[in-house]
Amino acid sequence: RGKKRKLLFYRITSTQLISKKITTIPGLSILLNGQPIENLSSTQIEFTNSGNQVINSSDFALLEPLSIVVDGQFYNLEHSCEVSSSSPNSIPQIESVNDWTANIKFDFLKPKQSITIALFHSGTILIIGELKDGKISGQRDYSKIISFISFALGIIFTLVSALLGRIILSFF
Repeated sequence: RGKKRKLLFYRITSTQLISKKITTIPGLSILLNGQPIENLSSTQIEFTNSGNQVINSSDFALLEPLSIVVDGQFYNLEHSCEVSSSSPNSIPQIESVNDWTANIKFDFLKPKQSITIALFHSGTILIIGELKDGKISGQRDYSKIISFISFALGIIFTLVSALLGRIILSFF
């Protein structure tokens, strides 16, 4: 049957909704709960049991539970966080520790089962925790960032082409 292993894999997909550049537009102010905001991202994190053993919440070290940490802060974590699961027994619970840390709790994840968490935050997001008898690994999804860069470069190219066309026509 092979070696027994516990492997929790995660995939982070983030979309930046508000950036500091956009908040520098004269006359534009963006507020959240009455406070100015310069950075806001919407992130979806999918955790999948990629091993061949059941992963229980008790499999994480007491002092290093499975957690989401940001170098900014969470926004409306209690009200805007969405959770889902491929199994009704594994629906995750988010426990806010402070403005930048949230612990993830679930009953258990069988092999190939997954849970998903969607939330709003500022700054970079990290997954931390210590799986006592296994490993946590993950990756970021850069496809949305690449799509946005391609879109922005297309606009820049169009503007530069139009500007060069006007400059060339002004000589005639």
